[in-house]
This record gives sequence, C-alpha cells and structure tokens, in this order.
Amino acid sequence: MIGRQRWVGTAGWLAVTLLSATQGVARTIDYGGLSPTEVRACDQLEWQGKRSEAARCFASLLAADDSSLLVQAEAAWALQNRKLANQHFRAAIGTEAAATAARLRWAQLFAEAHQRADAQALYEEVLAADADNLDARLGMAFLLSGQFDGAAKQLLTEVLRTGRGRPDAYLLNARLQLEQGQLDDAEASLEAAAVLIDESGLPTVDLNAVGVGLDYLRGQEPSKWAEKARQQQPDSGEALVVAAHFAVITRQYRQAVDKLRQAIEIQPDHYGAHAELGVNLLRINDFEGAAYHLRLAYQGDPYDPRTVNTLRLLDSLDDFQVLQDPAESDLPGLWMRVHQDEAGVLAPYVRSLVSRSIREFSRRYRFQLTEPVIVELYPNHEDFAVRTLGMPGLGILGVTFGYLVAMDSPSGRAVGEFHWGSTLWHEMAHVFTLKATDHRVPRWFSEGISVYEEWRSGPTATETEYPSLPRETLTAMAGGQLLPIAELDQGFVRPSYPGQVMVSYMQAGLICHFIERQWGFESLVGMLEEFALATETGDAVGKVLKVSPEEFDRRFLDDLQAGYGAVLNEMDRWTSLVSQARKASLDGDWEQAIGQARAAIEIYPQFVESGSPWLSLARASKGQGATAEELAALSRYRAAGGGQPAALRRLAGLLYEQGDAEQAMRVMADVSYAAPMDLELHQTLGDWLSEANRFEEALVEYQVMLALDPHDQAAAQFRVARTHHALGQTAQARTHLLLALEAAPHYRPAQQLLLKLVQGESP
Repeated sequence: MIGRQRWVGTAGWLAVTLLSATQGVARTIDYGGLSPTEVRACDQLEWQGKRSEAARCFASLLAADDSSLLVQAEAAWALQNRKLANQHFRAAIGTEAAATAARLRWAQLFAEAHQRADAQALYEEVLAADADNLDARLGMAFLLSGQFDGAAKQLLTEVLRTGRGRPDAYLLNARLQLEQGQLDDAEASLEAAAVLIDESGLPTVDLNAVGVGLDYLRGQEPSKWAEKARQQQPDSGEALVVAAHFAVITRQYRQAVDKLRQAIEIQPDHYGAHAELGVNLLRINDFEGAAYHLRLAYQGDPYDPRTVNTLRLLDSLDDFQVLQDPAESDLPGLWMRVHQDEAGVLAPYVRSLVSRSIREFSRRYRFQLTEPVIVELYPNHEDFAVRTLGMPGLGILGVTFGYLVAMDSPSGRAVGEFHWGSTLWHEMAHVFTLKATDHRVPRWFSEGISVYEEWRSGPTATETEYPSLPRETLTAMAGGQLLPIAELDQGFVRPSYPGQVMVSYMQAGLICHFIERQWGFESLVGMLEEFALATETGDAVGKVLKVSPEEFDRRFLDDLQAGYGAVLNEMDRWTSLVSQARKASLDGDWEQAIGQARAAIEIYPQFVESGSPWLSLARASKGQGATAEELAALSRYRAAGGGQPAALRRLAGLLYEQGDAEQAMRVMADVSYAAPMDLELHQTLGDWLSEANRFEEALVEYQVMLALDPHDQAAAQFRVARTHHALGQTAQARTHLLLALEAAPHYRPAQQLLLKLVQGESP
C-alpha cells in the first residue's frame, strides 16, 4: 500500500493551489465567446486536430510582449500550465475592460481543477454586478449538476426560457434529461445544440460525447455518435468517458469499466478516465486494479479530491480483515470486509442475516445468485462516503454495486441513529433486484422493493397494514409533493426540494406495498421480470397491473388517504400532541403524558419514528408503576416496526420478568441488529440462552462478548468455558478456563469447573 504520509489534507490546499501537471484533456470550450480573437484562432487549430501547430500558436501568444493578461491566461491554460494561468487571470480581473470575462473564464478554470467553491465565488461576483449574466448562471448550473443538486435543473430551465440560444445550455440539459431517463427530450436538446454548434463553428467534442451517452442508454451500439467522435478526434477518449458516466448512473458498473478501459486505450493520458476506472474497479471488488489506475490518476492530477481520498481509503483497508465463507447448496458464498476491531462482533450477525436474506429473496423472487456476496462495513463514515463518491443521493447508509454491498458499520453512527440490520437487509434486496434484471431495474423500483422488504421481512418488520412514515414524508404527502410513478426516478437523481430523496424512498416503498396488497405479491415479481427486459415504468405498469400510469397514481393516492388520512388531516394537532406527550413524559407529568400520547396514537397508531408516542406512553406508565401498561405500549411499538435499542431492551427485560423467556430472547436478539456493540446485551442474552439449554446460540453471544474485550475477563472466559463444557467440547473448555484463571488465579467457579474436567465429569 502507498504510505499515508504521502497524502496531504484536503481542508485547505484546494483553495490556494492549482494543478500544473498535464491533464490529457483540452481546456474547457469557450461557448460564450469570452476569450480574445487571437486565442480563438489558436483554438481552431486545436479543434482541427492540428495540435502541434496549436501548441506553437498558444506559446507565441504567451511569449508576446503585447499579449493582454487575458490572452496570456488563456494561452497558459491551453498549454496546461494552470498555475501560470491562475496568476494571469488573477491579474486580469484588475483590468476593467476584461474583468467580467476574466472572472468567468477563471471560474471555469477553477471548476476544471476541482475547486468548486472558488468557481462559485467568482460566478457570484459576476451575478452581484449583473444578475442576468448568462455565462455566470450557466456556470452555476454546471457546478450544481456535478453535485446532483436539483437546483441545477431549475437554474438551467430559467436560462433556456430567456430564449438566448447557447449550445452548452442545451448540452447540459441533455445530460440532465439522460440522467432522468428522458431520452426523447435529451435527443431534442442535442439536436438544438447541434444546430447552434454548426452555426458558430465550435467543436463537436461535447456534442458527440453526450450523443454517445444517449445511444448507450438506448442500447444502440455501435453508436453513430461514437463514429463521429472517432472521425473528428481519433485520439480522444472523452466520448467513452461520458458513456461510462451514464453506465454508472444506471448502475451498470461492469459496463462502465469496459467503456473506461476503451477510453484509456485510445487516450492513455486521460487521467480523469483513470480515476473513474479506479473507482469503478472498486465497485466490482478489483482492489489491485483500482489501486493501479488511481495511482496513475494521482500522477497526472494530484489535486483531484476523489482520487486522493480513495487512495487514502485503500490505505485504511490495511486495518480490515477479509473473512470468506464457502458456498453451500443454497448459498453462493459470502466475503466480509470488516475492521479488525469489529470482526469478532459483527461477523456472526452479518453471516446470519445475509444467509437468511438470500434464502428468503431467492424463494420469493425466483432468482438464484451465482457469485459470492461481498459485504463491507466501515466504522468511519467518511471512509464509507468515499466508497460512494459520485453516486446520486448523498448521506445514505449503504450502497449496493451488484454483488458488493458497502455500508456504515454500527459504530459509524451514534447508537439509535440507524438500524444497521435493517440497512443490510435493504441492501441485500438490492443485490437481487439489480442482478435479476442485469442492473436494468429503475432506481425507484429497486429502492421500493428494498424499503418494502424492510417493512415486510426485515429485522424491524411491521405487523401494521400501513407502515410508519417519517414526518417529512407525511408533510410531503399533505403538500401534494409526491411524484407520478412514471417520474419517480427524478426524486432520487435530481431532487427539487430538501428531503425529496428520503420522501422518494418512502413513496417507492409505499408503491410496492400498495401493489402487493392490491394485485398480489406475484405482481411485484412480474414487474421485476418486465424491468429485466428494459421495459419503461409506464409500460410495465400497463402490462403487469393492467392499468394506465395515471389510473395507478389516482388509486395509489386514494389508498394513501385511506391509510394516512387521519394524520394528514390533523397534522398540526398530531404534531403538537406528540411533542407535548414527549415533553410531559420527560418532565415526569405522567397523567398529562399518557393523555397526550393516547390522543396522538388514536390519530396515527403506527408511528414509531423518533418521538413515537408509544415510547412516551411507556415511559409514563413506568413512572406510574403500571407495568402491564408499559409492557403493552412497548409491545405495540415493536409490532409496528419500532427498533429503538433502549426501548427493546426494556421490553425484553419485562417479558423475562413476566415469565415469557422465549419472547424475551427473541426481542433481545433483535437488539443485536441495532446496537451490537453493547457488551451487557450479549452477556444477558447468553445467560438466558444458557438457562434455556440453547448452548450453541449462547456460545455465539459469549464469543461476541469476549470480542468486545470485557473488563471482567475471568467471568467472561468462564462463561465461554462453561458453554463449551455443556456442548461436550472439553479441549475448548479447558483452554478458556486457563485463560480465566490467568486473569484471576483465585476465581473459584473456574477452579471448580477445571477440577470437574480433570476428574472427567460429564456436563
């Protein structure tokens, strides 16, 4: 591995340093005609493929005593000396005549050098002086589009409405439309861009590249646009890089790898392609190949934060263990990449949950996995974020690249902040929907099935007809912000309001839940099979459900009103009741808490998100010493899908005290999928399982307890030894007894059991 000392921090250097190394790509095309006439003459040579002549032309401009600062900046940039270009642009903005043009082109240089904040600041300076400046508004749209920000689409729409035709505006619009699956609209945008490019004599490299993306998404290969790109720029791999981008957007990671390899064969010094290839090789579990191409990318562009951070991630994996389980008759095998400090704790639960999910989903979706599943768990959320860089929808807990699942480990978030078992179950459902359709499934349906399976079969499965929804989703429903089913993918790729990604997750899950209740589970399987044929959403709805998308939307909204109408009609009152119940329960005002909680539950009984009135009711009942009422409230909370660890531990304890040991153990086991780093949890569950003579299960809990490095090593080792003895595993029992006595030589229970072993007594 490359040593960590080689990498500099990312917090400050991007704002002060510009890349001066060769990039292997031409500078950003000046669609706005901002660069001086003499620069455009050199550009024409470049666009005609006369690169040596173009280089001499730019060099002469750079050396000429009478060249303006803006000319020198453009020439230095064209010669790939960004550091010098940066200096000349900085000086040029002090020249009144060239100030605006210099700021706009300087911003594009910053954007190309991964310095989006500096680019944005320059665009904002221009807009402060001229709010309608087309170049600045387009530049802002480009910056936002690179972050999958829905505001990019809104800003671009405003630009296009002005009627001032710009080819780069239509090209960006085509890219956004392709990302949202609007292929016919994208083709129209490309045609508009082509007319403007032809009229202005500009190069067609960007036009051809987006056209290749269109053909890729339509499955039209070989591509007519690719042939144009080859004829006009035979040594450029950019069109294939753009095609790879759309392969990634549609989760076709192996196809993206193929496109990027082809791009590098054509243009070996395309360092952006090397970086993209490295990231995508990681997505298909080729770590050695990824490291090779990322190092090449770093040599060519050492200031690309994606490359730097991914190389750091590879360094951090020295601290991970790779555990491999062989294939079985009904399981394809499992690889786990887990931090060495967590492997002993998490491996048993990952193994159990993944095996159960594969058997469940194989049966229901009639699809068999053919390769081992790889699960990566990251205790550092920033490492996981690097793993997902470039994907739409940031802030997620897990991601699936086909047979590879990466996610936060339980210690990557605060206890109770997320349910890692449900997250892993969600991602395993993605493995099936992606592989069963060869990654053709629309994003909304894949996410919808995963959310639906969380509700139906996962570790926090609900028994309610209508699942619990976050308040943000209820607010969106009340405000009419849900998308039509045929447009639902847009809510994931280009959200138009804060929180729309999460709302879209919930809407997709509700749609799948609605289909299952109204048309039967086999209809979900039928839609999955249609998507394997690359069927569009509207057509799949018509073929499988026998209704139009518009009719489906109407019936779906009617169903939501039937299930959530009470809370939607009384949102303000319900929200107030929930808040008052929680406050009263925390303040010890038990009567007030119980009254407010029951009133909130009457409106919306299935709500188990943060602040659930069931928890307020349970807390108040406990305060009054009403154990039966507390037990009932916590039981209803769990039945509705509640998974807050402290609440479930309390429920398990009450059940055990009431003599329902079987249910208590079941509830306590569920807590392991929410808070597995709790040592006392495993000790208690191990003790209960031992009392029930379920020694094999108890041994797992005790071994996990040991992996958590308990303070009382003697007692912990003794529990493991005692369980081995009960299973007739004498050698293992003796080993752990000796470890117990090594920690505490006078620990009497260990001495007594060791004596039994010496005397040959059976369990």
